[in-house]
Amino acid sequence: DQLIRQLTSVVTLKEQEIEVWLTERRADVRMLAINKLNQDHVTVVTSAETTPQKREEFVAFLNDNLFSMQQSRRGYLEATIVGVDGIVLAASDPALIGEKTAHDFAFAQTLASENHEYIQDIHHDPNTN
Repeated sequence: DQLIRQLTSVVTLKEQEIEVWLTERRADVRMLAINKLNQDHVTVVTSAETTPQKREEFVAFLNDNLFSMQQSRRGYLEATIVGVDGIVLAASDPALIGEKTAHDFAFAQTLASENHEYIQDIHHDPNTN
């Protein structure tokens, strides 16, 4: 009986820790999304009228923001800003820029969700079940 109570207590604690972690990650994403400077930079990066040099400078700024966030928080494998067309515009790993994510399960779920948030179960690969 005591063992069951202890295990139940551990499970409850872990559930609470996971909920706090998810809340913090959602806050990170919202902070990036509502930041006026980030919004302005994404607008410039996606404009057809932006010169390649200016686009490169603005992408570098966004990359730095994403890399800093990734380094300041445990648990981020990568951080990206993706356009509505599914193309990576900026990333904590610049090698990801230009990658197409439109067919990615998480990207599709993000667009389909009511609040445009989606957190993928890292223990479940939707492609292989």
